[in-house]
Amino acid sequence: MTSRTSSTRRAGRGARACFVAVAGTLALLLPAGPGAASPITDAQFDAAALVVERLARVDAALRTSDAAVPDAAAAADAAAAALDVARAEEARALTAHPATAPPDGGAPTGGVADVAADAILDDLEPERAVVERRAAEQLATDTAARRDLLFGALAAARDERTRLLAVLEATGQVRTRWSVALLDALGAPVTSENIRALSAWIGAEANTARAHNPLATTMGASGGVDLNDHGVKAYPDDVVGIDATVRTLHNGSYRAILDALAAGDSAARVVHAVAASPWGTGENAIRRLALDS
Repeated sequence: MTSRTSSTRRAGRGARACFVAVAGTLALLLPAGPGAASPITDAQFDAAALVVERLARVDAALRTSDAAVPDAAAAADAAAAALDVARAEEARALTAHPATAPPDGGAPTGGVADVAADAILDDLEPERAVVERRAAEQLATDTAARRDLLFGALAAARDERTRLLAVLEATGQVRTRWSVALLDALGAPVTSENIRALSAWIGAEANTARAHNPLATTMGASGGVDLNDHGVKAYPDDVVGIDATVRTLHNGSYRAILDALAAGDSAARVVHAVAASPWGTGENAIRRLALDS
């Protein structure tokens, strides 16, 4: 009984520890805006900032909850396995008929008192097995419910993220939408500070939307053509442009920029890393961030 009880309690603690509540769906009402503008700018910067703030909260909940999913699934599986064991033990106890006297009919070897105690314990064993099975059933039910609630909350958060990105598209937030896509491709968090940093960096480069290259990388790519004598490219679409930008940032020369974006807590750290890198922007992004602030 001790081993089954311990495993049941461990499964219960694991289920409670892994469960992380995800914030409910965020309500957001924004006026309709124009389509994507030709310059790399945002048609309604205040609206974009509001979307980014909410998007950052959704992404934080997704990251935390995604990390909890394996534990939630494992806890539910462990509870289900413990229930199977408890059911088997209950069936064995209910069908068992332990002897209370020696099989040859002779005198009890342990004495009358010992035989009487064994008989009482034998009578209680089925009752204990039933109690264990009921406890295991409740744990399995609760753990599965927590797992399913977590999965449902994750689905709702992903739907909300999709809606917020659609808002950026619909309201002409070209710079912000591209920045979110770049952060996603880099595996960096979408935070207000990261978006502020990328916005300043894009502003410092002063490229155009039709080039699909807001940070003005010179990385070669399919369909890329030179825009100027520095080798800055124009790409056929944002997918190609973002891939080229990611490959540039991962070429070994921009570790400080990647680290700052991975932290996501300081726009100043990002733009200072840009200024100290060989990207070519110099201190223009620092100045632009100061102006935007």
